[in-house]
Amino acid sequence: MDNHYPKTTPTTPISSDRRRLLKGAVLAGLAAGLPVSTALAQTPPNAPSDLHDAAPTRFQNIGGNIQLAYRRFGKEQGTPVVCLQHFTGTMNNWDPIHTNRLAQERPVILVDYRGVGRSEGQTPDTVQALAADIIAFVQAQGLQQVDLFGFSLGGFVSQQIALDAPELVRRLILVGTGPAGGEGMQEFSPQVQAIIGRNSSPEQRRLDLFFTSSAKSRAAGEEWLSRISARQIDREPESTPEVAQAQLAAVTR
Repeated sequence: MDNHYPKTTPTTPISSDRRRLLKGAVLAGLAAGLPVSTALAQTPPNAPSDLHDAAPTRFQNIGGNIQLAYRRFGKEQGTPVVCLQHFTGTMNNWDPIHTNRLAQERPVILVDYRGVGRSEGQTPDTVQALAADIIAFVQAQGLQQVDLFGFSLGGFVSQQIALDAPELVRRLILVGTGPAGGEGMQEFSPQVQAIIGRNSSPEQRRLDLFFTSSAKSRAAGEEWLSRISARQIDREPESTPEVAQAQLAAVTR
């Protein structure tokens, strides 16, 4: 078991007011970079701002000579929250303003699916197979129980994990997601298809997908891009077209 994650100094317990802000951040679209209020966008003074960016990428063997890339940071005590990313997203796309908040209270684990970023292997084309990999990852980490935060595709995978290994899951946090193969999941909307098909940079596509055209929303999007781009070393490569094709097949089945 690879459990050599970086040691961190415990922080001062947060107040009940800040605890409520933390929960509000989760409900507002934790780590997805969605627009949040000015109050939420301000990092609490006792929140170490470098835990997310300083955490090294490590690798966990899940069997079959396959290793998944992950980062673990935050307090060592408490139930870990495992963050599962959106369609074609990598660990790079989690917003540190939110993951650092979570890290004040508990361990935070970011993990990339098989074939995504520096995770090895070929990306599965079913949600069941994606979930099986994460179950194997959690077990290989020696974790008895976790909370799952699933955004978009990550929500599909989180629901499947709860069905297949309910003993491992304490709580689910599902944002911007639905059931795999459910009504309306067979294809992207025309608007999303148009954005994905544009000859634009990954950064511009993310802005167009996650933010509206209003000046306020665009400003929030630019700030989000700046935060997720701050980490300059040990970054994950962008997902390939093969990853996108496999993940699209997974959500429609």
